[in-house]
Amino acid sequence: MSGMEASVGGNHMAAQGYKASARLHFQHWMWSFRLNWLLHPDIPLLPVQPHPDDGIFRIADLGAGNAPWLYDLQRSFPPAWAKHIYYHGIDISTDLVSHHNYQPDNFTIAKLDLFEEIPAGFLGAFHVVHLRGWATIIKGGDPSALIANAVKMLRPGGYLQWDELDVVSLESFAPNSDIESKASKEMELGLDFDWILALATTLTSQGLIPVHNIRAFCPDALRRASTDDHLQDFEEMAARALSSVVAAAAAADANIPIANISAAGDLPNLFAHVVAETEKGVSFAMHHVVVVAQKPDVEYGEPEPNDYGAPVADDDCVMAADGGDETAGNAEN
Repeated sequence: MSGMEASVGGNHMAAQGYKASARLHFQHWMWSFRLNWLLHPDIPLLPVQPHPDDGIFRIADLGAGNAPWLYDLQRSFPPAWAKHIYYHGIDISTDLVSHHNYQPDNFTIAKLDLFEEIPAGFLGAFHVVHLRGWATIIKGGDPSALIANAVKMLRPGGYLQWDELDVVSLESFAPNSDIESKASKEMELGLDFDWILALATTLTSQGLIPVHNIRAFCPDALRRASTDDHLQDFEEMAARALSSVVAAAAAADANIPIANISAAGDLPNLFAHVVAETEKGVSFAMHHVVVVAQKPDVEYGEPEPNDYGAPVADDDCVMAADGGDETAGNAEN
């Protein structure tokens, strides 16, 4: 989600947006590596019930960023499908998306604040709505406004898939007791992202039918990648914290305690210690969460609702077909 970057000079993206873009590509690779699929295998594509107006199957990626998920999904289908499927990337900023000359003919990139009123042309328009990486965008721990808009955009019988990193589960791990990880433990965020844990329930409360609720543990093969990604986030967070606190203290009407400035100033030093620990083998990891739900089809009748149920282990992220919760991967961290 491109909104993870701080606003600079009124722009949605930070001045060094290319770094954010590179990280979005990197994060997409990690998701693909972990899940082994882009759309859950239980979401039907072709043959499908096309839109009655034009016979097109439409897929929307909300918070598309630089659209790596859409590009990867498009190339995963046979070329003959191109005339039947349209891909729509939607975000509050389109600064990171490739120039339209480099986009496929069946691509559309739209700028839209997804917390505001949805244009009429998007209502009930999409067979699949995909979301990913909204953890730092949701305000007050309440995603209901975003979910309500996503549901409005779905066609009856359409599917919503939401991929999210469970920030609550972020932990640092030392490979053995001889390796120091004190600084890394201090960097564990301890923030309130309980809405991610309740995402499946929230989707159901807004009228969607539960299909899958998946928790995928970070495998050892992704530990280095997960660590590098988190270090990039923390480095930017430290720089922004110091900059904002110092700027506020310099303002004429500011009354910022010296302790706050000192704490922010200590972040780069803490970060340096964390990097030193990771170079000795300390890693950061968090769980990948995927929730799939379906909008009731009022014309063809609603499928039988499924209780998400309890997680079941599955090392390859290949889900059971009964609609229950799944815990995918190696539970040992």
